Amino acid sequence: MDLFTLKLTSSHNQLQSISDAYTAFGLTPLTRALDIRNLVNSKGEDVNVLAARLAHEAITTDQNPSEWYASALGQIRDAQAKELLANAFNRSFSAAVAQSLPQYLEEASADLTPTLDKVIRKLTTAAGKLPAGKLALDPEANLQNNTGTPLIEARNALTQLATAASIYQATKPSDVPVTLNRIPAVVDLPTAIREQIRASVGVDITVLNKTELAGTYAIRRLAQDAKDDIDLALVDVARGAYEGVTLKLATPEELGERRANATAAYKRETVREGSRIRVS
Repeated sequence: MDLFTLKLTSSHNQLQSISDAYTAFGLTPLTRALDIRNLVNSKGEDVNVLAARLAHEAITTDQNPSEWYASALGQIRDAQAKELLANAFNRSFSAAVAQSLPQYLEEASADLTPTLDKVIRKLTTAAGKLPAGKLALDPEANLQNNTGTPLIEARNALTQLATAASIYQATKPSDVPVTLNRIPAVVDLPTAIREQIRASVGVDITVLNKTELAGTYAIRRLAQDAKDDIDLALVDVARGAYEGVTLKLATPEELGERRANATAAYKRETVREGSRIRVS
């Protein structure tokens, strides 16, 4: 199982994912709304069940009837009020959360960044000590290399990266590899230039702007490596293996830019060589 495993964050549980990230990083969550919701929805006695219980109780009670009646009314009122509150609260809660999420995501990216930066520094240091290539996270290779501690630090860091990345909902546009869509929340991507190919009736493809595509090719190589092993790909990011690719928690705006670069890396346009315009 991948160490970098995202939660299935959606609009229904995004606030919970944000709160979980705060808790995992030793921070106080932004809001107590989830605790309040849990209280509102805590299991109470159904009004009809309560009334039936009171009816049986009335047969055997030796309490003063007036006192018993006042107590029964209070219990029924509380049960009805709890039911009414839960129903009305739940009808409005999702909309209230959706309205607040943009602000919470901005605040979360700012609050979590200092802690995640420390995690990234630990991963970068550990990655430099791990065995080369595909053996970086292999327990046996690390045992022989006497790098057990860096291995543990790297594994922990990858899990923490996933926790932070899970504050955002994942997207799966059809023109970008799925694994590439899993990482932009914590992986900063270089500017991607669209690949331009020469118009031709043949099967051979001639790329006209290769010198401009360093960022584009780095993103594609990262995507392929992440498809093979997402944990190793992230370790290689920490090692600086991909030009212009670094580890950093994105703000909502930065996440949009990273996803745009991921998409652009897989765009291609056909042009006549004489009319090619350099893309910048």
